[in-house]
Amino acid sequence: MEAFFRSAVSHFCLGEHFAESTLDHRDVDAVWTLEDDGKVLKTIHVDKKSGVEWTVEEGGQVQHMTLRCKDVVCTNTFKRLNRN
Repeated sequence: MEAFFRSAVSHFCLGEHFAESTLDHRDVDAVWTLEDDGKVLKTIHVDKKSGVEWTVEEGGQVQHMTLRCKDVVCTNTFKRLNRN
């Protein structure tokens, strides 16, 4: 079995929309913002071909992800495990 790892670097200004290519080669419109007095990093990507939008909100121990495609909405919540 082979494994492939990709990494990317993005340069952007908070609150400004910019064109980005995802690691799976999709062209998206992206915007990154800080919310809740800088405690939450929010990312919104909109696929330029399909119009699918996904939002990720990260702050503290929780990450919320929302995916919208036409009238269908999917939400996921991820919680960080405390490993001692």
